[in-house]
Amino acid sequence: AAKKAEETRQHALSLQTMVNETEAATSVHLNAEQEKARAKAAKEKADEAAKQAEEMHQHALNLQKMVNETGAATSVHLNAEQENAREAAAKEKADAAAKKAEEMRAHVQGLA
Repeated sequence: AAKKAEETRQHALSLQTMVNETEAATSVHLNAEQEKARAKAAKEKADEAAKQAEEMHQHALNLQKMVNETGAATSVHLNAEQENAREAAAKEKADAAAKKAEEMRAHVQGLA
């Protein structure tokens, strides 16, 4: 009976060891699964951040293009304004010269 009790006790210890090892392996497996899930979530966040960064970069390029186009249009407009001012000044000079020439002609006629 003592021998049978010892065998039963050894068997129980063996079963308990197997249970402990299974629990340990299960715990390691669950930790690995959790780590994989965390890594996957981190990758998804990184991918989303990269996508947003690319969208922001494209938006910045579009804004820069708009600024460049607006600057070019403003430059053309200012050049046109300057040309108009030069033409107006030239016309004023021509009108003044014509008036002066008319005055001189009238003066010469008055002398004759």
